[in-house]
Amino acid sequence: MGTGRQLGRQLQQWLKQNGGDSATTSGTALANRWGDALGSDDGLKAPLRDLASRPLFRLALNQEGASQRATLEQLSEELRRTYSPEVMAELLDLLEAFAGLQLPRPVSNATGARSERASRTRSARGSTLDGSLRRLGRHLEPIAPGIALAAAAALVWMWVGRELDRLLFEAWGWSGGAVLVLVLALIEALGLGPLRPWQKAGLLPATSLGKRASGSRPQAWKWITAPWQQPSRRQAALNLVLLAVILGPSSLQLPDVLLRYGLVSLATIALAALVSSSQPTGEGINEAQAPGLGGASGAVASLIGLGVGLSLLQGRALGYGFGPLAIPAWVLLLIEAGFELSWLARERQEDGTRLWNRQELLRQPWSWGLLLGLAWAVLSQVNILWQAGSPQG
Repeated sequence: MGTGRQLGRQLQQWLKQNGGDSATTSGTALANRWGDALGSDDGLKAPLRDLASRPLFRLALNQEGASQRATLEQLSEELRRTYSPEVMAELLDLLEAFAGLQLPRPVSNATGARSERASRTRSARGSTLDGSLRRLGRHLEPIAPGIALAAAAALVWMWVGRELDRLLFEAWGWSGGAVLVLVLALIEALGLGPLRPWQKAGLLPATSLGKRASGSRPQAWKWITAPWQQPSRRQAALNLVLLAVILGPSSLQLPDVLLRYGLVSLATIALAALVSSSQPTGEGINEAQAPGLGGASGAVASLIGLGVGLSLLQGRALGYGFGPLAIPAWVLLLIEAGFELSWLARERQEDGTRLWNRQELLRQPWSWGLLLGLAWAVLSQVNILWQAGSPQG
């Protein structure tokens, strides 16, 4: 034995002599060369003549790396259906010696077969994960400049908040939450008045985020303005009321409020944008009527999700004081979800599409806000339990 490995090395040398061009070595010429090398040994002449004429083998001669391995594995599967294990062993030796790699060998028992199937399954899963990561990279690449710019802007807002607190709001006794509500209300009022021609100009386009143009300089600035401009008046009213209830009584300083608002809004809008960009333009989205991405919905939903999550994990109702009222977190969840889902249902009825499908919900920043808030609650509770169980120094 060892004939196949010797023939594979000879094939490698022949290709090198031709400068790696397999077109100059036809299947017939290659079979004749192998026949001369075999001499009087006729056992492999017919299989080698068949191998030299197969399209997959001719294709593998011009390939390298992973693509060549995939082609040779497919070729070996074809050959295995035709030839005996003894002949297949020689042919696999030839292919391995020529390509400089190791191919899967046929197994003769059930355990080996299961092992090979499991190996192929792991390989398929790895390929699927690799493909998913590549697709994510393609969708993330055009919006990455805007995300980076908005993340840097959040640090600028924190500095502005610190200076405003030092110069004005600490002396007036205003909390950071009250200032945030005031700023968002002022921006909305200006959009209804002197800035009406530019109303919604700072929102991200919901139907073209997958294009590279959305990450170009004329569009990247919208990632900074999107959290501060509400997609609609009704959403603006809902967000302002909920923020006043949640943050109004809080004692958070303005720089902390602005930093958290900027980063959470950026995270929820970015996740919604990735879902929008992964769906082909026009599929389930009305180009003319689709609202832009932006607003405070994601940040508001994250605060509500945090309160609801902690209520469930701690087994007690957490609420927010608003004047004489003590409003539980779950009531705010019902209010926000009820309004958001009803508006979404009305838009889908106008488009004639199915209501509340998963893809549609994941294109909403408030959906991601709820998920992030619940995750934040779980992490907070884990941290509380860990600190309670750790020995005191």
